[in-house]
Amino acid sequence: MRCRFLLAQDEKCDVCDDRVLSLADDRDAISKEVWRTRDSKKRSLLPPAIATGLAAVLGAAEGGLYGLGVAAGVTAASYGVLGLLFRSSRPRPRGAHGRPKPPAASATGIVSEVKDAEADTFVAGAASYLVFSLKSAHVGVTLRRGRCRTVVIACDDGRRVEVPAGRCRIESRAAEQDELNKVEAARLLIDIEPHDDLEESLFPFDAAYRVDLRRGDRVELLGDLAPISRDDPSYRESAHVGSRFVATPWFRILARA
Repeated sequence: MRCRFLLAQDEKCDVCDDRVLSLADDRDAISKEVWRTRDSKKRSLLPPAIATGLAAVLGAAEGGLYGLGVAAGVTAASYGVLGLLFRSSRPRPRGAHGRPKPPAASATGIVSEVKDAEADTFVAGAASYLVFSLKSAHVGVTLRRGRCRTVVIACDDGRRVEVPAGRCRIESRAAEQDELNKVEAARLLIDIEPHDDLEESLFPFDAAYRVDLRRGDRVELLGDLAPISRDDPSYRESAHVGSRFVATPWFRILARA
């Protein structure tokens, strides 16, 4: 929930190590986390505002300034009551807690091969990464989703890293991000979020962008890489593929093909 990255069932987040809630089993818990009412500090200020208003009325009456006291008291008390009603009836959405910090780069190279072209219709090219956010309410990111096909990275140091199809993250600059209109974004979200109503959705948004990694793009591989044993089924001597990511694959786009 902290970084709002969409995971597979029973998968753990490798970045924030926060609790993972299931869209199938924990929808109510997710909704409570996303749509929270005012926090406890703001709630605790409302009763004192009402009490202050009443005290102002009584104190001013004793001092002979009844009219002034009533005006001040009614203003303070009204603020407290209206604030209580307004904040209670309008829950505020909450987004991700900051931006996940990417790990250090382990290698630099070119996306040389892309396989499983029909395996995942969500992915365009080698990998795709979507970010949904709610900018108008200053909430920030409400969902991150990334997947890649099976790709091979030809690294500058001679290694060839095969990244299996599955989850991935992509670091990018604004120039590599394609903004989506609301219809396009909703279409990409519909398989995991069926609600159109903003205040019912688990992933409210008014802005979204997509990043597609393509064959020939130059990338940094972020995170630890580990050598693959020749006894491992994923080792392919004929293609000289001998390394893989230890955790979720993470790319940073350096240059387009």
